[in-house]
Amino acid sequence: MTKKIEPTIQGKALDDLVNQCLIVTDRRGRVLGKHHTTVTSFLSMEYQSDYGKITFAVYSSAMGNGSYKLTVTEGRTILFEASGNYTACPFNSKAEIYNPGDWEKKLENEWRRVKS
Repeated sequence: MTKKIEPTIQGKALDDLVNQCLIVTDRRGRVLGKHHTTVTSFLSMEYQSDYGKITFAVYSSAMGNGSYKLTVTEGRTILFEASGNYTACPFNSKAEIYNPGDWEKKLENEWRRVKS
């Protein structure tokens, strides 16, 4: 029987990690799909880096609420998977899978370069 590993990241640390992934992908990635109406919008993007591939989808509505789903993979291995609410930034995030490692430091360094 396989032992299930519970994610150990939560709260602000999780929201910050998700936000770093979103910003880096937004600045350096490519659009997979987008759609909007007068009351809703949807965006899906991906970014391939040396530490893995980030893929996300964000949905929002004119009522001020939205949601996101984000995955970081390296090959076939899922390093990080989270979902939650989204307005101007992620909140109420929940990590489904979290495998800490060097990829987080590399992501943070790249985020620092692109955020300005």
